Amino acid sequence: MGYIVLDESNILNAQPQIKTQPDFSCELTERIPQLYSSAKMEKDMPADAIKLRNMRFYAYHGLFAEEAVLGQRFEVDVDLFGDFSQAGQSDDVRHSINYADVYKLVENVVTQRRFNLVEALAECIAETVGTAHAPLTITVRVRKPHPPVPGDFDGVEIEIQRRYD
Repeated sequence: MGYIVLDESNILNAQPQIKTQPDFSCELTERIPQLYSSAKMEKDMPADAIKLRNMRFYAYHGLFAEEAVLGQRFEVDVDLFGDFSQAGQSDDVRHSINYADVYKLVENVVTQRRFNLVEALAECIAETVGTAHAPLTITVRVRKPHPPVPGDFDGVEIEIQRRYD
């Protein structure tokens, strides 16, 4: 049972070992995120935001066997909400969230794990980033631009919001 390791030099010619069983748990924590409406989030957390937009990864998520073998492109947005005023006042990254670290966490979840559902992928991204950088509120959007669905449309997008204290 192996994971697909992406290497730009061998994506087209690779004979990867596919982890055919999807991951159902992030295996990071037993802590359950608190679910809040947008209105409650706005009252409880400052409006400061760090937004990582349109991160693109090649991965092997989906219900169909072909998706596990062929893979496809996924796009991810992560919005982090919290109090970043100390970072603005000190000009010190230790008082903020290093977005390079967030990118690496997202990349690892998307490219080193396998999920049947885009919803499960989004949940694992939120849990991974949220537990690593709490306290914060996080919005995760995952897009599958070319799902194997008959019809002409721009793809599917899943959006979730979670709060980690």
